[in-house]
Amino acid sequence: IESAQRKVEGHNFDIRKRLVDFDDVINEHRMVIYGEREKVLLGADTRSNVLAMLLAEIEKHTKSVDTSNFESLELLQNELRELFLPEDLPSLEEMQALRSELTDELLDRAEDRYEAIEEKIGAEGMRAVEKWLLLESIDTHWREHLTAIEDTRNSIGLQAYAQIDPLVAFKREGYDMFNQLQDNIRRQVARTIFKVRVVEQTPAAAPPPPSIT
Repeated sequence: IESAQRKVEGHNFDIRKRLVDFDDVINEHRMVIYGEREKVLLGADTRSNVLAMLLAEIEKHTKSVDTSNFESLELLQNELRELFLPEDLPSLEEMQALRSELTDELLDRAEDRYEAIEEKIGAEGMRAVEKWLLLESIDTHWREHLTAIEDTRNSIGLQAYAQIDPLVAFKREGYDMFNQLQDNIRRQVARTIFKVRVVEQTPAAAPPPPSIT
């Protein structure tokens, strides 16, 4: 009986340890995301953060484009429409003429537009926009990530049929999914920053004092 009990307890311990190992993967993601979120709440340099995301997203689309291929430039222009305002987007002819200087030109136009918006709404207003946008993007995609990774965790056991350790497979899938999470956050920030509109609200007029009769 004692031997059987030790085997059962050992088996239960292995199960609990296995569950902890799976939880550790998600906890690593949580620590990184919560750390980034806390930086925003504590007043990190949101300007540099948002601007870096915007420029990185532009470079991602331009780094492999063939500027001598008109169809390739058309595809690039369609992608850039999600990032730039219409008046800042170069024509196909301009893009073709710029060739190797296309990326630098697009980055300069993005920075100029960023500074123009900041000048219009003020530094304080721009910091508020950046903070809201970063938190909104992080929260939205973090919730989606939790749902997706939980689904992956529930189905990863099937890997055992292919003689693959489910934990190893989960860590690999989790790594790819976390990279995708960060890409999604960057993409949303980059595609939204120039589309945000700040609406000034006038304070409501105070009600007249009650009359005494």
